[in-house]
Amino acid sequence: ERLIAEERVRPLERIVFDRVGLERSDTVLEGAAEALSDHESKVVLRGYGIEVTRQAFANSASGAASFADKIGYPVVLKALSPDLRRKTELGAVELDVGNAAAVKRGYARIVANVEERAPTVHLDGVVVAEMIPPGLDLHCGGLRTRSGAVAIFARPLLDAAIEPVLARAPLSATDALLLAEATLAHVPARRRAEDPDVRVLASLLLRIVRLFEHTGDRLLAVDLNPVRMIRGERHYVTLDARIVQRPHVEGI
Repeated sequence: ERLIAEERVRPLERIVFDRVGLERSDTVLEGAAEALSDHESKVVLRGYGIEVTRQAFANSASGAASFADKIGYPVVLKALSPDLRRKTELGAVELDVGNAAAVKRGYARIVANVEERAPTVHLDGVVVAEMIPPGLDLHCGGLRTRSGAVAIFARPLLDAAIEPVLARAPLSATDALLLAEATLAHVPARRRAEDPDVRVLASLLLRIVRLFEHTGDRLLAVDLNPVRMIRGERHYVTLDARIVQRPHVEGI
């Protein structure tokens, strides 16, 4: 009742998309395979105003070090491949890398680990991304069901497994606020309504809905795992993402 009353008095910010960003997202979707890489997925998400890590991908150790110098230390290194799962277990992730020399060594380790432990996977390169401070990690996104409807989901990533909260798209602002509140209600440390901010999560969920709406029936899944809610101007950052789309049909 409080959320509904607040929405009437202080509505969520109206979502407005940048035309250039949308065109870039469309271009990536048209050129990508069914399962987009983390890097491709984040370009699409950025076009819809969803916060993602600042990052670039490199195909050489020196290139990775150069990007890291521009992004600022510490950085995270991750293997770039749409086919690669369980990256951490495979040794395809390096965290908290503090300088250029460490970036070059980390790049070499990732390439060697992928070649040894996942030899059939095609490695496109290595992503160099900013290191995000600690915060509340969430798993959220949307899935297209067999009927064609889209289910939006969210859940906090806690020590105990939490079932996702689901809602059928489209969502009104009130629907999004209630879905966000139901998600954050599982967080034990939450003492105040604004910590973490339910309105921030609601706005993110609405942007995911708009992504599905603006791309027609093209998308099958949008998986943000994790999204980290943090303090500061950005409020949250998507650390890892995966978008799955329908196969391209020749001539269409």
